[in-house]
Amino acid sequence: MARTGTVWKQITLFERNKMEVWVALRAALGMAISVVIGFLVGSPAIGLAIAIGALNVCYSDKSDSYKERAKRMFMAAVLSAVAVFVASVSAHNAVLMFVILTIGAFFAGMLVVVDSVIADLGVIGLATLLIFSRSEEHT
Repeated sequence: MARTGTVWKQITLFERNKMEVWVALRAALGMAISVVIGFLVGSPAIGLAIAIGALNVCYSDKSDSYKERAKRMFMAAVLSAVAVFVASVSAHNAVLMFVILTIGAFFAGMLVVVDSVIADLGVIGLATLLIFSRSEEHT
C-alpha cells in the first residue's frame, strides 16, 4: 500500500513534456466553433451537441502519424454518432437505458487493457450516451 505522501506526489505531479499545446488549441477551436455555430443558427443546444462531438474527436488527436490519427478520429466520430443514436432510440425506456449504460460502462472499463487512447474514447462514448439519454428523455 502506497504512503499518503507518495500518492499526493503522484496526484500533483506536473509533467510539462506531456503537454501537447497544438492538440489543446485544435480542441478548443473545434469546440468554440461548434458553440458559435449553435448560436448562429439560433440553437445553443445544437452547438453544445456539436461541441460534444468535437470533444470526443479531440481525445483521439495525438501527435503520431496522420494516418493513425485520422483512423482514431474517424472511429471517435462514429462512436459519438452511435452513442447519440442509441441514446435517442432507447432513452424513453429506463430499464433498457440502464442495461445499455451498464454494459457500456463494463466495456469502457475493459478497454483500459487495450490502449489508453481507446479507453479514453470508451469513457467519452459512455459519457455521450449518458448525456444524450437524459437530453432525449423529455422530447
